[in-house]
Amino acid sequence: PGGDGPLARARPRRVNVDLRVVEDPADAAGLLLAEAATSGAHVAVCGGTTVGRAYAVAARRQPRWRDVQLWFGDDRAVPPYDPRSNYRLVRDTLIDVLESPPEVHRIRGEKGAEEAAALYDAELEGVTLDLALNGIGVDGHTASLFPDAPALSETKRRAVAAEAGLEPF
Repeated sequence: PGGDGPLARARPRRVNVDLRVVEDPADAAGLLLAEAATSGAHVAVCGGTTVGRAYAVAARRQPRWRDVQLWFGDDRAVPPYDPRSNYRLVRDTLIDVLESPPEVHRIRGEKGAEEAAALYDAELEGVTLDLALNGIGVDGHTASLFPDAPALSETKRRAVAAEAGLEPF
């Protein structure tokens, strides 16, 4: 469509989405991560209660991530060693157990949500992710994008501060 409506301003790029239904999601996700690690990919990881085993599978299958650029799909506005930090989960279950770790691009949650989002947005400039692993929370959120949240309307920035929805903190 032409004109000056919202579609004229924000034409989405086509992306490949691979939807799979599997018996063991952690194992399948771990295998995808390990495969991406062999190609020097830009990989975004997430937190949550179910992904730790996927990271363990990925580390066992591919212990050398030296050429990987590791990004985060989201994180909480907390210091990196806080038990709620997605970075801490990924560090404990993946980064610290690898023979050769990736280059890690951490969200600086300790700086507060707005500043951390602005810094990460700038760091992501020009980056194309090869693989983004996202979970789904009990309230339907993924990558800190909560149903009906204002952050869903953002079309220019790659990282924004988001208020938690129904997550139990």
